[in-house]
Amino acid sequence: MAESGKVLGIATEYDWSNGSSFDFLWLDIPEWTEENEQLAREISKKYHVFDNPKMTKYRSQEYPIDDENT
Repeated sequence: MAESGKVLGIATEYDWSNGSSFDFLWLDIPEWTEENEQLAREISKKYHVFDNPKMTKYRSQEYPIDDENT
């Protein structure tokens, strides 16, 4: 856990072709305890959170790129 004890979680659907939504979570735990750590591990194991994490980078342009003038 970060030393600040603050976490902002953002989630969205994988397929954006039919529209999408965002889910946000703000978690503020000033003092991260062993009990918090144990609960986090149990939830992670039960729901398979971060079983096989991988980073994926995606970049998009808000406006089309004009190849002739770039």
